[in-house]
Amino acid sequence: MSDLAGVGVARISIGSGFARVSLAALVDAGNELLTAGTYGFTAAAGRGAEAARRAFVPG
Repeated sequence: MSDLAGVGVARISIGSGFARVSLAALVDAGNELLTAGTYGFTAAAGRGAEAARRAFVPG
């Protein structure tokens, strides 16, 4: 980031990148469930729940 700032870049937009990563995770989880019949994708659910709590629960 400091290299980019050094050449005059003021901001970088990555909003669509986060959305695409989320969609890819959803597709991967669905494919796992459909093809393997397993629930390995739920291992990441705890991190997501904790992030949602931090972001949206007052405290």
